[in-house]
Amino acid sequence: MSINNNLVSFFITVGIFVVLFQYIYRFIYKYELKEDSLNMVFLNFICLRKIYYKEIIKIKKVSSIDGMFSDYMYNFMNRLWGECYFLIINHKGQIKQGAITPDNAKEFIEELRKRCNLDKIY
Repeated sequence: MSINNNLVSFFITVGIFVVLFQYIYRFIYKYELKEDSLNMVFLNFICLRKIYYKEIIKIKKVSSIDGMFSDYMYNFMNRLWGECYFLIINHKGQIKQGAITPDNAKEFIEELRKRCNLDKIY
C-alpha cells in the first residue's frame, strides 16, 4: 500500500511542478527587445544573455517538443508548451541555436524578424 501512496505523491508533485513551470516561470524569466539586441532577463532586471540582432541569421517555428529535447542548442524556453521558435545564431563564426517561447509569440517574432532584417520566418 505504501508504494501506491508514494506513486500518488510523486505524480502530484510532478503535476504541481509542471503547472508552476508553465504559468509562473515566464514572470521570472522573460525576453526583451532592446535597441540592438534580444535580452533574456531574470527577475525583470538581470540580463542573463544578450543576442545581438546582427547575429540572428534565421528564425524557425518548431514544436515545443523539438525545443525541449534538441541536444545541440541553447534552451531559453520559459514554458513547457506554447509557440516555440529556434533562433539560428552566428556568434563569432559558430552557428548555434536557441529556443524561445515568448508571450504574444506572433507579434514578438514578427517584430524580432524586422529588427534582424530577415525576409521570412521558416
